[in-house]
Amino acid sequence: MWAIEIIVTDGTSLLGADNKSAIAEIMHAIETLQANLQIQHGEVKVVFVPDEEIGLLGAKALNVETLNADFAYTLDCCAIGEIVFENWNAGEFQVKFRGQSAHPMSAKGKLRNAVLYAQQFISMLPGGERPEYTENREGYYWVTTIHGTVSEAQLNLHIRDFTQVGFEQRRRFVETLVESFNQLHGAETVTAAYQPVYRNVAEHLQGENRYPVELALESMKAIGVEPFPIAMRGGYDGAVLSEKGLPCPNLFCGAHNFHSVYEFLPVGSLTKASEMILEILRRAVADR
Repeated sequence: MWAIEIIVTDGTSLLGADNKSAIAEIMHAIETLQANLQIQHGEVKVVFVPDEEIGLLGAKALNVETLNADFAYTLDCCAIGEIVFENWNAGEFQVKFRGQSAHPMSAKGKLRNAVLYAQQFISMLPGGERPEYTENREGYYWVTTIHGTVSEAQLNLHIRDFTQVGFEQRRRFVETLVESFNQLHGAETVTAAYQPVYRNVAEHLQGENRYPVELALESMKAIGVEPFPIAMRGGYDGAVLSEKGLPCPNLFCGAHNFHSVYEFLPVGSLTKASEMILEILRRAVADR
């Protein structure tokens, strides 16, 4: 009988293993290097950036030129063996609706309800293209927040797609919907401000920049881990860093059920992730 040791919470809070396990794995690898000076490796730099969960703000603020690094890795995948060198394109709209308040006793022909405008706008988005109805490489539209009054309402709308063509089609769909809505209800009833979030890292891990991907795949196999590439339905710091010119695939940290009270981390996966880091460092210096 196999016995598997796992780390969990008591069920009342998140485990946060996607961040905590990565920190533990990285620091254990560094500790191993310091205790075993015979291990050959190149210059190693460790960077911890904040605010990954709220828009990759730390990675966006980081000046990669100051690192003077050839390539990098993040540890922000789930199960053992997972590796990401493809994720989707992401952007978001802040959509605002302008209404006109009036006392209900004399509102006929005068009141324009911004809350109902927002409701109607949402209903005009493709109904089957939401996160709860999509998987694999299927993109979506996702309304994440909505608030307002009769006079003014606002919603946050995320768009996601793996291909640049599909992503631009989604962006144009929203912009066209805004134009059509204003034709229906009057000029500037709705306005939409677009902001890019991140792009598909696959664009930046081609040619010579493919090396850290191949290095990671070889290192996993060398320590007895079968690589499991996934097209990530999300973003990670490395997507931003890669776009800035620092090739950065995403490697497993070993955790499961991210961002949930059901999250758990097999201890074996934790130790294998640390082994993987060390093997990558050994092979990188051998390739020089």
